[in-house]
Amino acid sequence: PGQPYLSRAKAMEEGKLEEKSTSERVQRAVDVAIDSLKSSRWQRELVGLVGLLYFADGAETVLLSFVYECVKGAFNLSTSRASLLVGIVYAGELVGSALAGPIADATGRKPASIVSALLIATFGLVSATSTTYWFFVVARFFVGCGIGMFPVPFDLAAEVLQAEVRGKSLTWLMSGYSTGAALCVGLAWLTLPTLGWRAFVALAALPSLVYCVAAFFILEESPKFYAAVGLDDQVIASLKRMAERTGTELDLAPVEHALQTRAKRSYGAIEDDDEPVTPTAAIAFAWSQPRLVCFGLLQWFAAGV
Repeated sequence: PGQPYLSRAKAMEEGKLEEKSTSERVQRAVDVAIDSLKSSRWQRELVGLVGLLYFADGAETVLLSFVYECVKGAFNLSTSRASLLVGIVYAGELVGSALAGPIADATGRKPASIVSALLIATFGLVSATSTTYWFFVVARFFVGCGIGMFPVPFDLAAEVLQAEVRGKSLTWLMSGYSTGAALCVGLAWLTLPTLGWRAFVALAALPSLVYCVAAFFILEESPKFYAAVGLDDQVIASLKRMAERTGTELDLAPVEHALQTRAKRSYGAIEDDDEPVTPTAAIAFAWSQPRLVCFGLLQWFAAGV
């Protein structure tokens, strides 16, 4: 009596395995196409642009040490209230990192990365004009949300760079953090005694603003994202744009064949019945934990809480 049910269950399982197999073939075909791209100015611009975002991250981290004392004096804050100026940014990172994965999986890596930079630029400038303590705290929280989404542009760069240059490029990209932290100290030395802390905070937000503008001209959406959500036409279009930017003549026939043979998937967030939390969200959440502990809590306790 149970045989028809078992047969249907077996057929469904085989169907899932076949769909997974065809999707993997698509991803492999896209990988081969990306690896066939020539190294060009576009990849260097991409690494430099995403590195600029990590430059902003380093600057915003060091900024907290200076802003703590300045804002504490400007608003006549107690030590316990001033400590929230530091902790609130990392609380925002916790929220941003949890949202980064679902947003990037639903809308794409490029829009999510622009949202990340836009949050930092907008609320960084807003915090520089704050007239009250709580207005400043709320603004810095949203700055933290933007910083928490930084794994997304990193993932975008990793997905569109060729395997032979990916490791070196991502290492150079991450050097933007230490560069931004070092130069922020010099910026504080130049601006705090003369222009004040508001100008200092506003200038620290400018790299993210530059990223927002430049991203529209330099970034390309990951064809792997398009392949994952079933936007087959966009996979080909994205690869063609990347080939044009790098001066490469790509043979896209293997990609087109793989797309034609796999089961179609509807557009939406990446789904996996066995993994309710997407890998992107899990990784983004994991990235936030060392920052929350090493930078957030330690600075908070050091402030005298």
